[in-house]
Amino acid sequence: MSAIITNILIQGRPAMAVSTVMMALAASSFIKKISVIEIIMIALIGLFMHYFGFLLNDYFDFKFDKDVLSKKNTPLISGKINKNTILVSVFIFFILTLYLLYFLHASILSFLLILCSFSF
Repeated sequence: MSAIITNILIQGRPAMAVSTVMMALAASSFIKKISVIEIIMIALIGLFMHYFGFLLNDYFDFKFDKDVLSKKNTPLISGKINKNTILVSVFIFFILTLYLLYFLHASILSFLLILCSFSF
């Protein structure tokens, strides 16, 4: 089980997730009266949306990525995880994002939805 989770995280390009989280945090600095808990939630939303977007892209591009030399060693193309695992992961990251968004204030929620639309 831990090998599957590790491979999912590797497939989602974790080094690039830092910039997504930082963008969400930087954008949230314009919201007045934001608590530490809300900042953590915004960072997690950025992280979850990053993985949602990259894994969803990998799911749909699987047929094309098989022929790309630079993608040969990714967990999905190398067979360490399969497309169904990616699809379940996409669903989990989406549900986690919605769960966190539910607890944020309406103004933060609308702001984050706009921000997330630019991440695709």
